[in-house]
Parts: sequence; structure tokens; C-alpha cells
Amino acid sequence: MATKRIKPTPVTGRAECEQLIDELARLEVERQVKVAALKDAHQQLDDERGPEIEGLEERITGLMARVEPYIVAHQGEMFKPGQREGETALSRYGMRLGNPTVGKDRKYTWDLLCETFDLDPKTRKFVRTKSSVDKEALLKGWREKDATFQSLVDRGLVTVTQSETVWVEAKADAQVGGEK
Repeated sequence: MATKRIKPTPVTGRAECEQLIDELARLEVERQVKVAALKDAHQQLDDERGPEIEGLEERITGLMARVEPYIVAHQGEMFKPGQREGETALSRYGMRLGNPTVGKDRKYTWDLLCETFDLDPKTRKFVRTKSSVDKEALLKGWREKDATFQSLVDRGLVTVTQSETVWVEAKADAQVGGEK
């Protein structure tokens, strides 16, 4: 059920604010109860239908394992010339190319390949060198009031912002005990 959003009216006093906070807490507990009921219903459905679905998935996997080798071996028979798909009365089928993947020989490491490629101007284009700013170190400098960090701030090179958020947390145990 969608609710229409309206511009909220501002709170005018502490009593009204605390009343609204308590209403937030009651609504949050109600929401948590409904979420728990929903999860229970999902679990019951999963328990009921899960084995049936798993059985179907196993049958599908088994049938794919049977037809895949035939389709691969008999592409000329299964597909029209120049195409990689066909159809039956109930389905469409075909072959897709996966994404290309670069591999390396087992006797080399990626670091060794980088060093080797970097030596030759023709293969240097296959090496990527990337520098990045260490944001964690900058935050550490901010927390520790580091002079070098402060000089970066003074020059307008970096800033650190930190937002504040208001939160309301329901005391569910107080509401379960009958206090509503």
C-alpha cells in the first residue's frame, strides 16, 4: 500500500516531539513483528516448495548435460548456416560466446609478466600503472590533527565532512510488557 508523502509540519514543543518519538517506536515494533511474520511465511513456503524446486533443477541440469554435447558436436545440423540458435515447438536454443578471459602460463606470475612487458616498449602498452590517494591515511591525519594534513586543508586540496543523523530506536521489551 503506497502512501502519499506530504510536507511534514514542524514539531513545536518537547512534549509533542516525545509523543511522536514514542509513536515512531510503536510503529517500528509493529513493523518488526510484521517482518518476522513475513519471514516465517517465506520459510514455510521454502520448506514446502523447496524440495520440489530442487528436484526440478536437478532434472533440468541432467537434461542440459545430455543435450549440450550433442548440440556442440552437431552445430551444422542443429542451426541454420551462419546462425547459432534454433527452435522447437516448445523452446528456443542456441550457443552463446562467453566473455573473453586473459590467462597466463603456470610458470609465470602476473608480477613477472608485468616486469617483462614493461621492459619492451612494444609490450609496455599491456601494463597498467595506477596511483591512488590513500583516503584512510587522510582520515587518520584528520583524526590525529596532523600538521601535514592541515596544510592540505589550508591549501584547499582536501576536505573532510561528517554528517549527523537523528535516530529513534524502539524499546521493544517495554512495549511487549503491555506499555502502549
